[in-house]
Amino acid sequence: MEVMDRGQKQKGSEGASGRDTRLDALRGIAVLLMTEQHLGIWLVDLKRYATELGPLVYLNMLGGLAAPLFVVLAGVGAAYASETLSLRAHFGRGVRLLLIGLALNLLTPGWFSASSFYVLHLLGVWLILSPLLRKIDLPGLCALTLGILLASVLGQIWLKTPAQLTNSMMSGRTGAGFFRLALFEGHFPLFPWLAAAVLGLIAGRLFRAGQKGPLLALGLSCLGLALCASLPGLLLGRAARLLPWRAISSFEFYPASPALIFGLSGIGIVLLRVAQSLSPPRSTHPLVLFGRTSLTLLVVHVVLFRELFGRWGLDHRLSPTMTLLTIGATWLLWWLWARVWAGSNYRFGLEWLLRVSPRPGAPK
Repeated sequence: MEVMDRGQKQKGSEGASGRDTRLDALRGIAVLLMTEQHLGIWLVDLKRYATELGPLVYLNMLGGLAAPLFVVLAGVGAAYASETLSLRAHFGRGVRLLLIGLALNLLTPGWFSASSFYVLHLLGVWLILSPLLRKIDLPGLCALTLGILLASVLGQIWLKTPAQLTNSMMSGRTGAGFFRLALFEGHFPLFPWLAAAVLGLIAGRLFRAGQKGPLLALGLSCLGLALCASLPGLLLGRAARLLPWRAISSFEFYPASPALIFGLSGIGIVLLRVAQSLSPPRSTHPLVLFGRTSLTLLVVHVVLFRELFGRWGLDHRLSPTMTLLTIGATWLLWWLWARVWAGSNYRFGLEWLLRVSPRPGAPK
Protein backbone atom coordinates (compact mmCIF):
# COMPACT_ATOMS: atom_id res chain seq x y z
CA MET A 1 0.00 0.00 0.00
CA GLU A 2 1.00 3.59 -0.53
CA VAL A 3 2.93 4.64 2.57
CA MET A 4 5.59 6.77 0.88
CA ASP A 5 4.48 8.94 -2.00
CA ARG A 6 6.49 12.13 -2.16
CA GLY A 7 9.62 12.39 -4.26
CA GLN A 8 9.12 9.03 -5.93
CA LYS A 9 10.36 10.28 -9.25
CA GLN A 10 13.30 9.45 -11.41
CA LYS A 11 14.39 11.27 -14.53
CA GLY A 12 12.28 10.06 -17.41
CA SER A 13 10.13 7.85 -15.18
CA GLU A 14 7.39 10.06 -13.84
CA GLY A 15 3.80 10.06 -14.97
CA ALA A 16 1.52 13.04 -15.19
CA SER A 17 1.43 13.37 -11.41
CA GLY A 18 5.21 13.59 -11.09
CA ARG A 19 5.39 10.09 -9.54
CA ASP A 20 7.28 7.06 -10.69
CA THR A 21 4.27 5.16 -11.93
CA ARG A 22 6.26 1.94 -12.18
CA LEU A 23 6.20 1.76 -8.38
CA ASP A 24 2.48 2.46 -8.36
CA ALA A 25 1.96 -0.37 -10.86
CA LEU A 26 3.88 -2.78 -8.63
CA ARG A 27 1.67 -1.75 -5.71
CA GLY A 28 -1.29 -2.41 -7.96
CA ILE A 29 -0.04 -5.92 -8.64
CA ALA A 30 0.43 -6.46 -4.89
CA VAL A 31 -3.11 -5.39 -3.97
CA LEU A 32 -4.61 -7.49 -6.78
CA LEU A 33 -2.71 -10.52 -5.47
CA MET A 34 -3.87 -9.77 -1.94
CA THR A 35 -7.55 -9.42 -2.84
CA GLU A 36 -7.62 -12.55 -5.00
CA GLN A 37 -5.95 -14.59 -2.28
CA HIS A 38 -8.28 -13.39 0.45
CA LEU A 39 -11.47 -13.71 -1.57
CA GLY A 40 -10.36 -17.09 -2.86
CA ILE A 41 -10.25 -18.31 0.75
CA TRP A 42 -13.15 -16.37 2.27
CA LEU A 43 -15.82 -16.95 -0.39
CA VAL A 44 -15.38 -20.47 -1.75
CA ASP A 45 -17.13 -23.43 -0.12
CA LEU A 46 -14.01 -25.41 0.75
CA LYS A 47 -15.89 -28.43 2.12
CA ARG A 48 -18.06 -28.90 -0.95
CA TYR A 49 -15.47 -28.05 -3.59
CA ALA A 50 -12.25 -29.24 -1.94
CA THR A 51 -11.31 -31.34 -4.99
CA GLU A 52 -12.46 -28.81 -7.59
CA LEU A 53 -10.56 -25.67 -6.68
CA GLY A 54 -8.48 -25.65 -9.86
CA PRO A 55 -7.03 -22.18 -10.61
CA LEU A 56 -7.83 -20.91 -7.11
CA VAL A 57 -5.03 -23.06 -5.69
CA TYR A 58 -2.42 -21.45 -7.95
CA LEU A 59 -3.83 -17.96 -7.45
CA ASN A 60 -3.67 -18.49 -3.72
CA MET A 61 -0.01 -19.43 -3.99
CA LEU A 62 0.71 -16.27 -6.00
CA GLY A 63 -1.15 -14.24 -3.40
CA GLY A 64 1.53 -15.08 -0.86
CA LEU A 65 3.75 -12.53 -2.60
CA ALA A 66 1.35 -9.64 -1.95
CA ALA A 67 2.30 -8.51 1.56
CA PRO A 68 6.07 -9.05 1.07
CA LEU A 69 5.89 -6.96 -2.09
CA PHE A 70 4.11 -4.19 -0.16
CA VAL A 71 6.85 -4.27 2.50
CA VAL A 72 9.69 -4.21 -0.04
CA LEU A 73 8.03 -1.29 -1.86
CA ALA A 74 7.69 0.57 1.44
CA GLY A 75 11.45 0.22 1.75
CA VAL A 76 11.88 1.49 -1.82
CA GLY A 77 9.68 4.48 -0.99
CA ALA A 78 11.88 5.29 1.99
CA ALA A 79 14.84 5.74 -0.37
CA TYR A 80 12.96 8.69 -1.90
CA ALA A 81 10.96 10.10 0.99
CA SER A 82 13.97 10.36 3.30
CA GLU A 83 15.02 13.51 1.42
CA THR A 84 11.58 15.05 0.93
CA LEU A 85 9.85 14.42 4.26
CA SER A 86 10.85 15.84 7.61
CA LEU A 87 11.20 13.67 10.69
CA ARG A 88 7.97 15.20 11.96
CA ALA A 89 6.15 14.23 8.75
CA HIS A 90 7.53 10.67 8.91
CA PHE A 91 6.41 10.33 12.51
CA GLY A 92 2.97 11.75 11.78
CA ARG A 93 2.37 9.41 8.87
CA GLY A 94 3.60 6.46 10.87
CA VAL A 95 1.25 7.23 13.75
CA ARG A 96 -1.69 7.70 11.38
CA LEU A 97 -0.98 4.37 9.72
CA LEU A 98 -0.80 2.68 13.13
CA LEU A 99 -4.18 4.21 13.99
CA ILE A 100 -5.61 2.92 10.71
CA GLY A 101 -4.27 -0.50 11.64
CA LEU A 102 -5.91 -0.28 15.06
CA ALA A 103 -9.19 0.78 13.44
CA LEU A 104 -8.99 -2.24 11.13
CA ASN A 105 -8.45 -4.48 14.17
CA LEU A 106 -11.55 -3.09 15.85
CA LEU A 107 -13.67 -3.25 12.68
CA THR A 108 -12.88 -6.92 12.06
CA PRO A 109 -13.20 -8.74 15.40
CA GLY A 110 -13.92 -11.94 13.49
CA TRP A 111 -10.31 -11.96 12.33
CA PHE A 112 -8.30 -9.62 14.53
CA SER A 113 -8.23 -8.44 18.13
CA ALA A 114 -7.19 -5.06 19.47
CA SER A 115 -3.66 -6.42 19.99
CA SER A 116 -3.24 -7.95 16.51
CA PHE A 117 -0.13 -6.81 14.64
CA TYR A 118 -0.91 -6.84 10.93
CA VAL A 119 0.98 -5.47 7.90
CA LEU A 120 -0.39 -1.94 8.50
CA HIS A 121 1.17 -1.88 11.96
CA LEU A 122 4.48 -3.11 10.57
CA LEU A 123 4.53 -0.38 7.93
CA GLY A 124 3.50 2.26 10.46
CA VAL A 125 6.52 1.40 12.60
CA TRP A 126 8.69 1.36 9.47
CA LEU A 127 7.56 4.90 8.60
CA ILE A 128 8.65 6.07 12.02
CA LEU A 129 11.98 4.23 12.04
CA SER A 130 13.13 4.63 8.42
CA PRO A 131 14.50 8.21 8.78
CA LEU A 132 17.00 6.84 11.30
CA LEU A 133 18.58 4.81 8.50
CA ARG A 134 19.27 7.75 6.18
CA LYS A 135 23.01 7.91 6.80
CA ILE A 136 23.70 4.18 6.93
CA ASP A 137 25.59 2.97 3.86
CA LEU A 138 24.71 -0.16 1.89
CA PRO A 139 27.09 -2.51 3.77
CA GLY A 140 25.64 -1.22 7.03
CA LEU A 141 22.09 -1.86 5.81
CA CYS A 142 23.07 -5.39 4.77
CA ALA A 143 24.48 -5.98 8.25
CA LEU A 144 21.29 -4.57 9.78
CA THR A 145 19.21 -6.99 7.69
CA LEU A 146 21.21 -9.95 8.96
CA GLY A 147 20.94 -8.64 12.53
CA ILE A 148 17.15 -8.40 12.30
CA LEU A 149 16.93 -11.96 10.96
CA LEU A 150 19.26 -13.26 13.67
CA ALA A 151 17.13 -11.56 16.33
CA SER A 152 14.06 -13.23 14.81
CA VAL A 153 15.63 -16.68 15.01
CA LEU A 154 16.79 -16.15 18.59
CA GLY A 155 13.38 -14.77 19.58
CA GLN A 156 11.51 -17.76 18.18
CA ILE A 157 13.91 -20.13 19.94
CA TRP A 158 13.52 -18.25 23.23
CA LEU A 159 9.73 -18.18 23.00
CA LYS A 160 9.53 -21.76 21.65
CA THR A 161 7.33 -20.46 18.84
CA PRO A 162 5.20 -23.29 17.38
CA ALA A 163 5.88 -24.56 13.88
CA GLN A 164 2.56 -23.09 12.77
CA LEU A 165 0.77 -20.08 14.24
CA THR A 166 -3.03 -20.09 14.09
CA ASN A 167 -5.11 -16.95 13.76
CA SER A 168 -6.15 -17.30 17.41
CA MET A 169 -2.50 -17.35 18.45
CA MET A 170 -1.60 -14.35 16.27
CA SER A 171 -4.58 -12.39 17.61
CA GLY A 172 -3.55 -12.95 21.21
CA ARG A 173 -6.60 -15.04 22.07
CA THR A 174 -4.41 -17.81 23.47
CA GLY A 175 -2.65 -15.54 25.96
CA ALA A 176 0.20 -13.95 23.99
CA GLY A 177 0.63 -10.28 24.91
CA PHE A 178 0.88 -7.36 22.51
CA PHE A 179 4.67 -7.07 22.61
CA ARG A 180 5.15 -10.77 21.94
CA LEU A 181 2.87 -10.44 18.93
CA ALA A 182 4.44 -7.21 17.71
CA LEU A 183 7.99 -8.48 18.01
CA PHE A 184 7.86 -12.15 17.05
CA GLU A 185 4.50 -13.91 16.82
CA GLY A 186 1.92 -11.64 15.22
CA HIS A 187 0.72 -11.71 11.62
CA PHE A 188 3.63 -9.50 10.49
CA PRO A 189 5.93 -9.04 13.50
CA LEU A 190 8.84 -6.60 13.41
CA PHE A 191 11.25 -9.56 13.57
CA PRO A 192 11.78 -10.75 10.86
CA TRP A 193 9.61 -8.53 8.59
CA LEU A 194 11.60 -5.32 9.12
CA ALA A 195 14.38 -7.12 7.25
CA ALA A 196 12.24 -7.11 4.09
CA ALA A 197 11.74 -3.34 4.44
CA VAL A 198 15.49 -2.76 4.86
CA LEU A 199 16.15 -4.89 1.77
CA GLY A 200 13.60 -2.69 -0.02
CA LEU A 201 15.50 0.40 1.11
CA ILE A 202 18.72 -1.02 -0.35
CA ALA A 203 16.88 -1.86 -3.57
CA GLY A 204 15.34 1.61 -3.64
CA ARG A 205 18.72 3.29 -3.53
CA LEU A 206 19.93 1.13 -6.43
CA PHE A 207 16.69 1.67 -8.36
CA ARG A 208 16.86 5.42 -7.86
CA ALA A 209 20.49 5.51 -9.03
CA GLY A 210 19.64 3.50 -12.15
CA GLN A 211 22.05 0.72 -11.16
CA LYS A 212 20.44 -2.17 -13.03
CA GLY A 213 23.19 -4.75 -12.58
CA PRO A 214 23.57 -4.31 -8.81
CA LEU A 215 19.78 -4.30 -8.37
CA LEU A 216 19.44 -7.63 -10.18
CA ALA A 217 22.43 -8.99 -8.24
CA LEU A 218 20.70 -8.01 -4.99
CA GLY A 219 17.53 -9.86 -5.95
CA LEU A 220 19.40 -12.96 -7.06
CA SER A 221 21.59 -12.85 -3.94
CA CYS A 222 18.47 -12.86 -1.78
CA LEU A 223 17.18 -15.89 -3.64
CA GLY A 224 20.54 -17.59 -3.16
CA LEU A 225 20.50 -16.80 0.56
CA ALA A 226 16.98 -18.23 0.76
CA LEU A 227 18.31 -21.47 -0.70
CA CYS A 228 21.21 -21.49 1.77
CA ALA A 229 18.87 -20.81 4.71
CA SER A 230 16.64 -23.68 3.59
CA LEU A 231 19.47 -26.22 3.60
CA PRO A 232 18.71 -27.55 7.14
CA GLY A 233 15.24 -28.43 5.91
CA LEU A 234 16.69 -30.22 2.91
CA LEU A 235 19.46 -32.04 4.79
CA LEU A 236 17.94 -32.91 8.15
CA GLY A 237 14.55 -34.23 7.07
CA ARG A 238 12.04 -34.43 9.91
CA ALA A 239 14.57 -33.06 12.38
CA ALA A 240 14.38 -29.73 10.54
CA ARG A 241 10.85 -29.29 11.90
CA LEU A 242 12.34 -28.78 15.37
CA LEU A 243 13.93 -25.69 16.82
CA PRO A 244 16.33 -24.10 16.07
CA TRP A 245 16.28 -25.38 12.50
CA ARG A 246 12.71 -24.47 11.61
CA ALA A 247 13.27 -20.89 12.83
CA ILE A 248 15.91 -20.62 10.09
CA SER A 249 14.69 -22.72 7.20
CA SER A 250 10.92 -23.09 7.35
CA PHE A 251 8.88 -21.78 4.42
CA GLU A 252 5.77 -21.42 6.56
CA PHE A 253 4.32 -17.91 6.38
CA TYR A 254 3.33 -17.89 10.05
CA PRO A 255 5.88 -17.72 11.60
CA ALA A 256 8.23 -16.41 8.93
CA SER A 257 11.88 -17.44 8.79
CA PRO A 258 15.00 -15.98 7.12
CA ALA A 259 14.49 -18.47 4.27
CA LEU A 260 11.02 -17.09 3.57
CA ILE A 261 12.03 -13.43 3.97
CA PHE A 262 15.00 -13.75 1.63
CA GLY A 263 12.99 -15.75 -0.90
CA LEU A 264 9.94 -13.48 -1.14
CA SER A 265 12.00 -10.28 -0.89
CA GLY A 266 14.26 -11.58 -3.66
CA ILE A 267 11.26 -12.13 -5.93
CA GLY A 268 10.00 -8.63 -5.14
CA ILE A 269 13.40 -7.09 -5.95
CA VAL A 270 13.63 -9.00 -9.23
CA LEU A 271 10.18 -7.65 -10.14
CA LEU A 272 11.47 -4.17 -9.30
CA ARG A 273 14.40 -4.77 -11.65
CA VAL A 274 11.99 -5.84 -14.39
CA ALA A 275 9.92 -2.69 -13.81
CA GLN A 276 13.10 -0.62 -14.06
CA SER A 277 13.50 -1.74 -17.68
CA LEU A 278 9.96 -0.89 -18.69
CA SER A 279 8.51 2.42 -19.79
CA PRO A 280 6.51 4.09 -17.03
CA PRO A 281 2.78 3.43 -17.49
CA ARG A 282 0.36 6.32 -17.78
CA SER A 283 -1.26 7.56 -14.58
CA THR A 284 -4.58 6.20 -15.90
CA HIS A 285 -3.26 2.66 -16.33
CA PRO A 286 -5.40 0.19 -14.35
CA LEU A 287 -2.43 -1.09 -12.32
CA VAL A 288 -1.48 2.48 -11.40
CA LEU A 289 -5.04 3.22 -10.31
CA PHE A 290 -5.05 0.13 -8.11
CA GLY A 291 -1.66 1.08 -6.71
CA ARG A 292 -2.73 4.63 -5.89
CA THR A 293 -5.73 3.30 -3.92
CA SER A 294 -4.14 0.14 -2.50
CA LEU A 295 -4.41 1.09 1.18
CA THR A 296 -8.10 1.98 0.89
CA LEU A 297 -8.85 -1.19 -1.09
CA LEU A 298 -7.03 -3.31 1.49
CA VAL A 299 -9.14 -1.97 4.36
CA VAL A 300 -12.43 -1.97 2.42
CA HIS A 301 -12.13 -5.54 1.16
CA VAL A 302 -11.14 -6.89 4.59
CA VAL A 303 -14.06 -5.23 6.36
CA LEU A 304 -16.58 -6.12 3.64
CA PHE A 305 -15.64 -9.66 2.68
CA ARG A 306 -14.01 -10.93 5.89
CA GLU A 307 -16.12 -9.30 8.57
CA LEU A 308 -19.50 -8.34 7.11
CA PHE A 309 -19.87 -11.34 4.81
CA GLY A 310 -19.02 -13.56 7.79
CA ARG A 311 -21.65 -11.86 9.96
CA TRP A 312 -24.27 -12.14 7.19
CA GLY A 313 -23.50 -15.81 6.61
CA LEU A 314 -22.31 -15.19 3.04
CA ASP A 315 -18.77 -16.52 3.45
CA HIS A 316 -17.74 -19.96 2.16
CA ARG A 317 -20.89 -20.26 0.05
CA LEU A 318 -19.64 -19.99 -3.53
CA SER A 319 -18.33 -22.42 -6.11
CA PRO A 320 -14.79 -21.90 -7.47
CA THR A 321 -16.24 -20.46 -10.69
CA MET A 322 -18.50 -18.01 -8.85
CA THR A 323 -15.60 -17.06 -6.59
CA LEU A 324 -13.44 -16.22 -9.61
CA LEU A 325 -16.30 -14.19 -11.11
CA THR A 326 -16.73 -12.32 -7.82
CA ILE A 327 -13.02 -11.53 -7.72
CA GLY A 328 -13.19 -10.24 -11.29
CA ALA A 329 -16.30 -8.18 -10.58
CA THR A 330 -14.67 -6.66 -7.49
CA TRP A 331 -11.63 -5.63 -9.50
CA LEU A 332 -13.80 -4.19 -12.29
CA LEU A 333 -15.95 -2.12 -9.94
CA TRP A 334 -12.93 -0.80 -8.04
CA TRP A 335 -11.17 0.11 -11.29
CA LEU A 336 -14.21 2.04 -12.51
CA TRP A 337 -14.48 3.84 -9.18
CA ALA A 338 -10.74 4.62 -9.10
CA ARG A 339 -10.93 6.17 -12.59
CA VAL A 340 -13.51 8.65 -11.33
CA TRP A 341 -11.76 9.15 -7.99
CA ALA A 342 -8.47 10.02 -9.69
CA GLY A 343 -10.04 13.29 -10.81
CA SER A 344 -9.93 14.58 -7.23
CA ASN A 345 -6.48 13.07 -6.53
CA TYR A 346 -8.20 10.39 -4.40
CA ARG A 347 -9.42 12.97 -1.90
CA PHE A 348 -10.61 11.60 1.48
CA GLY A 349 -9.14 8.16 0.82
CA LEU A 350 -6.80 6.59 3.33
CA GLU A 351 -3.83 7.47 1.12
CA TRP A 352 -4.97 11.09 1.17
CA LEU A 353 -5.26 10.90 4.96
CA LEU A 354 -1.61 9.83 5.21
CA ARG A 355 -0.22 12.56 3.01
CA VAL A 356 -2.44 15.50 3.97
CA SER A 357 -0.63 18.20 5.91
CA PRO A 358 -1.55 18.47 9.60
CA ARG A 359 -1.06 22.22 9.43
CA PRO A 360 -0.59 24.85 6.69
CA GLY A 361 2.91 24.83 5.25
CA ALA A 362 3.83 21.41 6.60
CA PRO A 363 5.48 18.91 4.23
CA LYS A 364 2.88 16.82 2.40
